[in-house]
Amino acid sequence: MINRSLESILASLEGKAWSGRAFRVMLNEYPPDRENKRGARWSPPDIAAIYICLEPSVCIAEVEYGLSRQSRPIKAGLRKTLYEIDVGLAATVDLAPILPELERIGIGTSHLFADDMKFSQEIGRLVTWFGFDGMLVPSARKTGTNLVIFPDWTNESYRFDVVDQRVLD
Repeated sequence: MINRSLESILASLEGKAWSGRAFRVMLNEYPPDRENKRGARWSPPDIAAIYICLEPSVCIAEVEYGLSRQSRPIKAGLRKTLYEIDVGLAATVDLAPILPELERIGIGTSHLFADDMKFSQEIGRLVTWFGFDGMLVPSARKTGTNLVIFPDWTNESYRFDVVDQRVLD
């Protein structure tokens, strides 16, 4: 029942062009356009995604949380670089307006932000199935917004240009 209801809610979304500045923290030599192909909060392992944030502080909070969850100590000298990126997408959906609808079908923010990412990953899978190339989502770490880019679903209008970078302390 939840799956059909979820499909109906997501099918009702209208993708809109999105462009603007976003931020991403990358570790050591990893490039800012590196895709996550192992799966994460909003993307199952078979769907490549690039996770960026609309606010630098949210981006830093996301990375610090990820590092705090590592099973081994962080190596000394780990370099964190904050990138400012000019992004353009053709068909992006915003999940914030539909959060009350998701709650009504039994998918609350506690489910979306849980360690078990089955609900949020299913949303990412369906968003790409409906042909959207990006998704605005609330951050699980700090008040703010993340943008999940699905590069395999972008078209010739896709833009991902680094405009600035700085190494964090």
